[in-house]
Amino acid sequence: MARSPRSLRAGRRLTAVDETDTPIWRTAPALVAYGLVGLLVAGVVLLQVTYVAPGPVADQAEDGPTVVSLSPPTTEPAAPPPVESDDAVSEAAPTDAPSSDDQADVALPAAPPARQQVVAPTPQQAAAAAPQPTALPRTAVPSAALPALPRKLVLAPAPEPALLVAGRFGPLPVIADDGREAWRVYARPFPQERDRPRIAILMQDLGLSQEQTNAAIQQLPGSVSLGFTPYARRLDQWIALSRAAGHEVLLQVPMEPFDFPTSDPGPHTLLTSAGADENLERLEFLLSRFSGYVGVYNRMGDRFTSSTESLRPVLQSLRERGLLFIDARTSGTSVAGRIADDLGLPHALNNREIDQVASRVAIDAKLIDLENIARQEGQAIGIGRPYPVTLERLAQWAAGLEAKGIDLAPISAMIARDEQR
Repeated sequence: MARSPRSLRAGRRLTAVDETDTPIWRTAPALVAYGLVGLLVAGVVLLQVTYVAPGPVADQAEDGPTVVSLSPPTTEPAAPPPVESDDAVSEAAPTDAPSSDDQADVALPAAPPARQQVVAPTPQQAAAAAPQPTALPRTAVPSAALPALPRKLVLAPAPEPALLVAGRFGPLPVIADDGREAWRVYARPFPQERDRPRIAILMQDLGLSQEQTNAAIQQLPGSVSLGFTPYARRLDQWIALSRAAGHEVLLQVPMEPFDFPTSDPGPHTLLTSAGADENLERLEFLLSRFSGYVGVYNRMGDRFTSSTESLRPVLQSLRERGLLFIDARTSGTSVAGRIADDLGLPHALNNREIDQVASRVAIDAKLIDLENIARQEGQAIGIGRPYPVTLERLAQWAAGLEAKGIDLAPISAMIARDEQR
């Protein structure tokens, strides 16, 4: 028997071995089957993950058909806001209450879940449960019920020759032959019938800085009174500009402080160590620096205003010249108010120095103090300096006073109200 070549026998043996060793799961039909099975399993798992069993239907009738609505569910309106008490008076400007049509456009908050029953309280119940605001004093009188402030003010011409007399250093104020006084003639008009709290602001130390003086004249309302130092140049021009802008003006008089001469108010300071004649001579020099002012106020002077002997002749001279006096109250021991009352001198006392700390927060706090004093006592006076922050805060504060029921008045309006009481 002929045998096949070795190479053929090896090839047949290799083929048989290959056919015997190849597993069935590696064949093409098996791979396709496994793929189909995998897709089927994945689909079943996906269905189990996304499927949510339906829960019980709330508020559904047992015998009625199930109705499916495509419109958004309606929610129960929330309880109305508490009603404020009519006895409370707000310091801010009154606002009209919204009408029923306006309230329909207000979006109400979502109600609690449907299964939770919420009973909205009546407006009376809500008002009773709400904390009641503290009633404020009724000082905010509507402007419509008061005499209107003049829109355009024209101050009296200054100087008025009948109110001047020649002095050793220049023209001096004097009471006119017909009885007219400078503090009335040069005052900014103000209707005294306006029975509301009022605040007067005196801006002092003007005239030395051209930039600060111009800013005070132009940026502040005309109701703010301006105080000028006697040491400035071109004082007559500054006074004319101030009065043209509606400001009444005052003259600053330097007086001796307790730590004099460490703190020196300047030349011609009134001193307790000087006699009455010398102080009156210094006062005449100061009063002759310009004309058209309604009165004077003290610069420093805590020692001088505490001395009855030194202060009385000075205040007597002011009374005889038809001027008013503003006590800056640099000392708690000042006797200026008592002496002025004895002499019949028109006067007023400062309540706050608004920018002793020149910051927005400190100035705003002092202005609020003035508002509270004015509500309690009827009027208040504040004194400030022409710092940029002071001018900025004053201008913004003054714009909101009308809404608070408070009038911004000139210094002379404080004297006139005291005379009427």
